[in-house]
Amino acid sequence: FLQEPAVASCRSLQRVICSGEALSFELQERFFERLSAQLHNLYGPTEAAVDVTAWACIPHDERRVVPIGRPIANTQIHVLDERLQPVPIGVAGELHIGGVQVGRGYLGRPELTAEKFVEDPFGDEPGARLYKTGDLARYLPDGTLEYLGRLDHQVKIRGFRIELGEIEAALGGHPGVQEAVVVPVADGPGSERLVAYLVPDPARALPLRQRLRLEREGQLAGHSLYELPNGMSILHKNKTETDFTYTEIFEDQLYSRHGITLDEGSCIFDVGANIGLFTLFAGQRCPSATLYAFEPVPAVFEILRLNAALYGLNAKLFECGLASANGSDTFTYYPHVSVISGRFADAAEEREVVRSFVMNQQAAGLSDALLDEMVAERLTSEQIVCRFTTLSDVIEEHGIERIDLLKIDAEKSESEVLAGLRAADWPKIRQIVMEVHDLDGRLGQLQALLEHHGFRLTIQQEAMLKDTTLYSIYAVRQCESVEVRASLGERTGEASWSSAGRLLDDVTQLLQARLPEYMVPAAFVLLEALPLTPNGKLDRRALPAPEGRAEEKAYEAPRTEVERALARIWEQVLCVERVGLGDDFFALGGHSLLATSMMARLRSQLGIDIGLRVLFESPVLEAFAGRVDAISSFIAGAEQRAEAAGDHYVEGVI
Repeated sequence: FLQEPAVASCRSLQRVICSGEALSFELQERFFERLSAQLHNLYGPTEAAVDVTAWACIPHDERRVVPIGRPIANTQIHVLDERLQPVPIGVAGELHIGGVQVGRGYLGRPELTAEKFVEDPFGDEPGARLYKTGDLARYLPDGTLEYLGRLDHQVKIRGFRIELGEIEAALGGHPGVQEAVVVPVADGPGSERLVAYLVPDPARALPLRQRLRLEREGQLAGHSLYELPNGMSILHKNKTETDFTYTEIFEDQLYSRHGITLDEGSCIFDVGANIGLFTLFAGQRCPSATLYAFEPVPAVFEILRLNAALYGLNAKLFECGLASANGSDTFTYYPHVSVISGRFADAAEEREVVRSFVMNQQAAGLSDALLDEMVAERLTSEQIVCRFTTLSDVIEEHGIERIDLLKIDAEKSESEVLAGLRAADWPKIRQIVMEVHDLDGRLGQLQALLEHHGFRLTIQQEAMLKDTTLYSIYAVRQCESVEVRASLGERTGEASWSSAGRLLDDVTQLLQARLPEYMVPAAFVLLEALPLTPNGKLDRRALPAPEGRAEEKAYEAPRTEVERALARIWEQVLCVERVGLGDDFFALGGHSLLATSMMARLRSQLGIDIGLRVLFESPVLEAFAGRVDAISSFIAGAEQRAEAAGDHYVEGVI
C-alpha cells in the first residue's frame, strides 16, 4: 500500500488498522512519512475471534518498537512462564488469552484442543479456558505489550535456553539495523551456534545497503573493499596510494585550507577525481552540494562510479578530462600510482616525484638499489586513449551559474584545464584549489593568470613532496566575504555506518551490554532484504550460510613463538584457516565451551595453566599472548626467587 506512488494524496483516509503480521518500527515510520492518518496495530489469533489487543501508533516513538498495546474489552491477557505463573515486567513469556471470545477448541482434534486450551487459573467462571498462543511477549514498563515472536523459536544451545525473539528485539533496537532474524545453525555434530541476519537501515547505513545491491548485481566482482581510518569503506586500486590520498584529503584537509569555504548547496568541480576520495569528502561535508567529477582513465573511472553509487552522492560523473579543446589524446596510465597518470608524461619528472615520495615516506636508510627497484615497480605504465572536453562547454551544457570550488589535480594539465574557460565564465568561479607542476615557470604564469582574474593566492608545498616541483595553489576571489561562509570541515550529525565491520562491532557491543554472553550470536550476515515465501512470510530455509565478515582488517601475522603457538591452537579449536594478531577469539565463533577446550590445549601443548578469566578480559590474540607472556615470566621469576631462597615453589593457577 505504501509503495503506491499516489498514496500521499489520499487525503480522505482517516485511519489504517494493521493486523495479522508483526508491524515493524521501520514500516510504521514509512507510514507516517507519507500519510497523516491514524495507524493502529492490532494483535490476535483466529482461536480468540481474531483481535484481542490494540495500540494507537505514535510517530517517532523513542522505543523504536511498535507495541501490540493493551487488551480490548472483556479480554484478559497473561504473560506466563512454563508453570503458568506470571512473569515480571520486561521478562519474556508465553502470551495467554482469556475472556469471552476464546474459542471452544479445534473441531475433531481433542488432543490439540487439550494442549492449547487450558484451564484458566485466574478466572472465577467455572470451566473458563486460556488459549496458549505460542507467541512470545513481554510487558513494557507502561503496561503495554510487546510482541517478540513465536515461542517455537526458542532453542537450547550449550545447555542454555534461548529466546530468539529476545535477541531479535535487541538487534532491532540498534539504529543501523532495519530488520533482524536470528537462527541456530549446525556447527558440527551435536553443536549449534547462533547466526544473526541483519538488513542495514536505508538511512543510517546507506553505503552498506548499496554495497549489497551492487554485489547482487555483480558490479563489485574483481574489486576490493577497503576500510579507511574514519570507518568509511571504499573501492580502490592500491593501499599505499589510497592511504596517502586519504591523509591529504580527510586528515590534513589539503583542499580546505587558507580560507577555502563552502555553503550547503554549493557547486563543486572535482577535476582529476581519481577514485573519488575528494568527491566523497565534499559529499560527506556538504550533503546538499552538487558535485561534478571528471576522470578520463576508464579503469579508474569505474571505481569512481562505484564509490559514488555506494554513498548515493548527488554527483554527475564524466569519463573524460578537461582541456583547452574537445577531442582525445594518448594518456600515460600508471596502475600502481594512478594519481600521477596524465597526458604530458615526463619519465624523468615522474621518477623524481615518486622517488622523493618513497624516501620521505619510508624515511632514510634505503639503499639506492632498493629505492630504484621500488620506484621502477611503481612506475609500470601503459598507453591509453582518453577523451577531453572544455570547462566552458560543461558549464554551458548544464546551465551552471556558479562554481563554488574548482579543484584541479590533473598532472601537468592545470593550464590546459583553465585554457578551456571562456572569459565570460571566469567570474562564475569563486574558489580554486589546484596542484601545480612548476615546469618552465608554470607556477608564476598561473599565479599571474589567477591574480589577473581577481583571486588572492596562497602557495604551499607539502612536506611529503619536498624537493619536487609540486606545489598547491589556494585561490579565493578578492570580493568574497569569508566570514559568512561555513568551513569545509568536519560535519557532525546522526551516527551512520558505511563499513560492515564497524556496524557489526557496534551491534555486538550493544548485545553484549543487554544480553548474557551465551545469547550473543557467533556470526552475523548482512542482507539486502530478508528472503520471503510467496505469501510474504520469512523463508528461513532460504537464509544463506554465514561466510564470515565481508570486510576484514588487514591480516597481521603472529611475530613471537608464543603468538604463533597460540594462533595454531586457536585455529585448531575454532576450525578457522588463519588467525592473526588482531583476531578476537569470540568474534571468530568462540564461546565458553570452546574457550575451556582451548585452555586445555594450552596446558597440554605449552605447559601453561591460566584462568579462563584472562581470555574474557583479553580476547584479541595479541593482547592474550601478552598476558600469557607476562604470567609465564612471573611464574619463571617466582621459581628463580624461590630456588635462590631455598624454598619450594608450589604450582598454581593464576
